[in-house]
Amino acid sequence: MTISASNNYVNTMSTSYESYDSKTKGKDDALGRDAFLTMMVAQLQNQDPLNPMQGSEFSSQLAQFSQLEQLMNLNETMISMQAAFEDNSDRDVTSYIGKEIIGDVDSMSVKNGSASEGYYSLPKPGEVRVEVYDSGGRVVKALYLGQRDMGPHSIQWDGTDSNGVLVPDGTYTYAVGADMGYGYEEVATTVAGVVEGIVYSGDKPFLVVDGVWVNPDSLLQVKANSQENYDSIIDYLGKNVTSSSPLVHVDDGGVIGGQLSFELENSDNVIIEIYNSSQELIRTIGIPVEGTSAGINYAAWDSLNNDAQTVADGVYSYRVITPTGNANISVTENVSGIKTVGGFQFLVLDNSGRLSLASSITDVN
Repeated sequence: MTISASNNYVNTMSTSYESYDSKTKGKDDALGRDAFLTMMVAQLQNQDPLNPMQGSEFSSQLAQFSQLEQLMNLNETMISMQAAFEDNSDRDVTSYIGKEIIGDVDSMSVKNGSASEGYYSLPKPGEVRVEVYDSGGRVVKALYLGQRDMGPHSIQWDGTDSNGVLVPDGTYTYAVGADMGYGYEEVATTVAGVVEGIVYSGDKPFLVVDGVWVNPDSLLQVKANSQENYDSIIDYLGKNVTSSSPLVHVDDGGVIGGQLSFELENSDNVIIEIYNSSQELIRTIGIPVEGTSAGINYAAWDSLNNDAQTVADGVYSYRVITPTGNANISVTENVSGIKTVGGFQFLVLDNSGRLSLASSITDVN
């Protein structure tokens, strides 16, 4: 009688285990759980029929298994929580807007055949060579940029490989070497400035600093903007502010604040690049050295893109590039109003009519 009952229980236990095993097959179960169940079932099947396992001993083993199961479930819960935290971490990048950061920049993103810019800085003049790598670490293209002056520089890549074929969309890393008189050596690709916005390449967010895309994982330093204590955008009304990144508003095909200002130490050749809200380059304006002077300069934009077509209404940013780096485009003006464009609120700068995000305000008088 005892033997029959014991065998029935063993069969039930074995069937239950097989059912459990079929549900979890293909998963990477912890060794302890499978091993425990296997040994316990084998022990029940092979016990001495004349001296079966005592109830107290069996209960003790079941209690041990219960504790093991709880620990395994707790571990799985912690793994799920970690994954959820990592998934949510990308959503926190908006907290960097308006903050001053320093970050390593060693990647360019290709989207729809168009490549974002790279960045590097030379401690002194040198001959520059850039190598672009794919995700497997293979050299996609080598760019020979020639002699460059001391200071920050951007990297212009057309998104093609060494055979002139467009590379697939994605993120590509790069390394910059410069011969400054002692042979080629790697130079810094760090960038510093205020985070102006966020752009996405695939599912990966990047911080935009002076037109350069910065991976949040590469940040070396983050400093809170001194104007964070302003509770509302309304607090800026009537105040004299300095905006590091004034914006241009196109409305009904016309440009409001179309006089793009920039400051130069000396007359120089400049290139003005205008970007849409997706940080896509839509217009390039070149000005020769004879058309500039030391101090504040102005350039007009007619709201046309590089294909001579009128751009869509919206807000556009710009930057001014010289042979030695980016020119200063910050402006100091009174805030005369608040304008909503595309669901976002902007400060209206009185004299020029240009706009500014509150996060771009670096000083309030």
